[in-house]
Amino acid sequence: MTLQEYLQERHPPSTARNYTRDINIYLQNHPKASGYGYQEVIGYIGELRGRYSNARTVTRILQALKKYYHYLYYTGRRKDNPAKSIRLRDNKTKPLQLQDLFTTEDLQKLLQPKKERYPFLAARNKQS
Repeated sequence: MTLQEYLQERHPPSTARNYTRDINIYLQNHPKASGYGYQEVIGYIGELRGRYSNARTVTRILQALKKYYHYLYYTGRRKDNPAKSIRLRDNKTKPLQLQDLFTTEDLQKLLQPKKERYPFLAARNKQS
């Protein structure tokens, strides 16, 4: 089984294409990559961080490297996956849009005083 077949079997066509491109670039720049260990892979991630400002790009390339080393493990060419335990802690989520949480009417309802459900808690809940 070739790397291309392995990726196409496990991923949608566009993802397999992207992973193949990223892996080919990695192998062109690092021809001995099949024997690399954890430190060499981390070094390459460091290179990528210097080259790309977008954290998602670096994360995508790391995922491609993980698939490459898993393929080598799967085919018996390696006994481990040096990229398996690498986790990037970049902020990948979009910030929460607070204005979308409540409508103006909802906010007005929250500001209106309401009848106490438990009268004995009225003193505690009284606003200063």
